[in-house]
Amino acid sequence: MKTIANENAAMLNMDILGAIELADYSIFRIAINLVKIKTGKLYLNLGFYKMSQYLKNLMETTKKDRSSIYKWLQMGEVYEKYKDKLEKVNFNTKDNMTKLPFLERALKNNPQKEVYDNIVNMTQREFANYARSIVEINVDISKSTDGMIKEVEENKDHIFFYKDKEAVIVRNIFGKKSLNNLLTLIRMAFDVIQKNDFVVTVSLRNYIEFKRFIPIAKREKENLQEEMDGMQGRRQEQA
Repeated sequence: MKTIANENAAMLNMDILGAIELADYSIFRIAINLVKIKTGKLYLNLGFYKMSQYLKNLMETTKKDRSSIYKWLQMGEVYEKYKDKLEKVNFNTKDNMTKLPFLERALKNNPQKEVYDNIVNMTQREFANYARSIVEINVDISKSTDGMIKEVEENKDHIFFYKDKEAVIVRNIFGKKSLNNLLTLIRMAFDVIQKNDFVVTVSLRNYIEFKRFIPIAKREKENLQEEMDGMQGRRQEQA
């Protein structure tokens, strides 16, 4: 039995080394084999006490950097975890493996169907930005209190202008629901700023926290309003 395990470990290791040496190596083969060695603890059969020792030896042997080796392992682990759902959407393991490190983050913040559609149809960069919910901000609008606001849609990107300058650019990297929610928040923020009011950002992890925060938000709003009224009163007195 031990001999068979040794042979299996050796074969997997040789396959990994062979795949890395190829000019157009298969990330999928490397990733899946790394997972097999880790989950089956086959690194023991290769003479290593820990998976990390095996990976370090792999780096030295192949001259690959640490981030690449660990990223391949991560891809394999994510693929194995979500294999059934990825296969249902015809996930292409040849071209899409580099999107996998962003899958769990995308699933955490977006509808499941939307995520699996995007991982197939988006480029790696688009999917990474979608998972991170990246918005490009070119101008600090928080200090502005007057002026005209204009929203333009250009090549499916949404561009907000403030005082005829680009203020916020929302790239076309989101799903429909996420995009609508984000645009609503930005429009509300601009509306508040134009009314010479204030905006406070708060990070809440879930709906339960949101419900708990509502009475706190009302109380804080009243306190902030009193503070602003006091500041305005003092300015008028000084004038």
